[in-house]
Amino acid sequence: MKAASSALFLEFSLLCEKLSSTSSNSEKVRLLASYLRNLESEDLGIAVDFLLGRASRVRSSEGRANVAFATVRDALCQVVTFSDDQLLQLYKEHGDLGEVAMELLSSGHAAPLVRGQLTLKRIRDGMDDIASAQGSGSEKRKVMTLTGLLLDSSPLEAKYLIKILTSDMRIGVSEGFIAEAAAEAFSVGKEAVRKAYLLVNDMSKVAVMAKEGRLSDAGFSLFTPIRPMLAEPASSARQIIDDMGRCYVEDKYDGIRLQVHKKGGEVRLYSRAMDDVTRFFPEIVEQISRLNEDFALDGELIYEAGGRLRFFSLQKLLRNEGRREKHPLKFVAFDALYAKGRSLLDLPLVERKRELFALGYDNCAPFKEVSAPEDLERAFKDSIARGNEGIVAKDPESTYQPGARGKRWFKLKKALDTLDVVVIGAQYGNGKRKGLLSDYVFAVRRSRDDPTLVPIGKAYSGLTDEELRDYHDFFMRNKIGEKGNTVWVLPRLVIEVGFQSIQRSARYESGYALRFPRIISVRADKKLDEIDDLQRVEDLFKAQG
Repeated sequence: MKAASSALFLEFSLLCEKLSSTSSNSEKVRLLASYLRNLESEDLGIAVDFLLGRASRVRSSEGRANVAFATVRDALCQVVTFSDDQLLQLYKEHGDLGEVAMELLSSGHAAPLVRGQLTLKRIRDGMDDIASAQGSGSEKRKVMTLTGLLLDSSPLEAKYLIKILTSDMRIGVSEGFIAEAAAEAFSVGKEAVRKAYLLVNDMSKVAVMAKEGRLSDAGFSLFTPIRPMLAEPASSARQIIDDMGRCYVEDKYDGIRLQVHKKGGEVRLYSRAMDDVTRFFPEIVEQISRLNEDFALDGELIYEAGGRLRFFSLQKLLRNEGRREKHPLKFVAFDALYAKGRSLLDLPLVERKRELFALGYDNCAPFKEVSAPEDLERAFKDSIARGNEGIVAKDPESTYQPGARGKRWFKLKKALDTLDVVVIGAQYGNGKRKGLLSDYVFAVRRSRDDPTLVPIGKAYSGLTDEELRDYHDFFMRNKIGEKGNTVWVLPRLVIEVGFQSIQRSARYESGYALRFPRIISVRADKKLDEIDDLQRVEDLFKAQG
């Protein structure tokens, strides 16, 4: 049996290489189970984190090492010689910094006289050191730490070191694969692992619980956010009534999905991505603190200006941590997850609504019961008139299913089709936007199982000049290289784009192009693995007739 925390990083890297090269789901599970069952608990937790792209456990890092492209470039410069043009060309060929690092180190790099051994624990310690570096000299500290790891890395280890560092694994492994592999590795039920994950919301902890026979300990607890239940898109009010019949209908707000947890005098706020965003919204904390009960609520954070809800204004608050002046913000609650000392997840919505309104919170989302398409259509039009996105219709008997999207909740939005995409490049504008990165090149995933990014269009409208200046600075910090008028960047900014139609096009690798694309919103609450894929594009293309 291995000593605790002695698992070699090379073994982990070899596993990742095998996982990325197989398209068989069953083979992925077999490979994962075979590897995970031989790890001690600490290594097991680290390995699962790394497989899912969680680099660090430093609380403020939210799983990310928070490094700019320049940090990776400067560290690589310490161990191998290359030009900026060579780096850009390699990135354009691979679209993956890890692959770039492997190719650069394969050409020969400055190895130390005595090469240290890389273990999972050493890599995690390095990631934590990088994630915690702040203030004067922090960039130098990050580069030194990364350089030390790269000097002891083989080309293959360097590949996965950088992929973990940038939270960009893209090896076709999700929480679902890990759950199935943990069940096989430790001879426990798949459903028991899945249920524990929905409640604990941390697959590395769940894997350790499965190994140690503690899955029965899993339960909903305050200050452990869960994945929000999602609504299925609907094409019409008739479809919703046909599928669900009687339903509760409420406005779909144009804001930020938020979970609010309160226990005693402590209040924590969590985003859709389950990041702790409490520090950004002290006024919401103050509002919630006035209530007496302990609870967890699901809802939407909205900003109201001139009667219209402005998502961009909220996003700006998220990008400015230090701001504390008052803003016209409010949290609208539409579901109760925990109250009176117990989880409410298994209760039907009708009972959860009852518990929600019993808390005495002033900003509970109003709702009404409807059973006819014309009533649902009227509710939709009324919501649009109030400046909202549309409506959400919910089955009164639906239990709360974390992370699930199905026919228990439906959303009906404005007629404009939209896609969630990621920005991969930006071009300089003209006229008053000269010298400003204002035209965004964006991409979708090739498929749900293939995270390769394929370009599908370019948008240059929808953002204000002030917003463009903010994102110009963001892109320059995440710049990979520059060629002609285009700055190529790391895929870190998810945006929602609207468009008039989709057409086939040989101009983009996706085979499609959006006609008259326009940026609807910047989705700081969404991660790279949540963007749309080519199947969604093809479905919308066919639906055009």
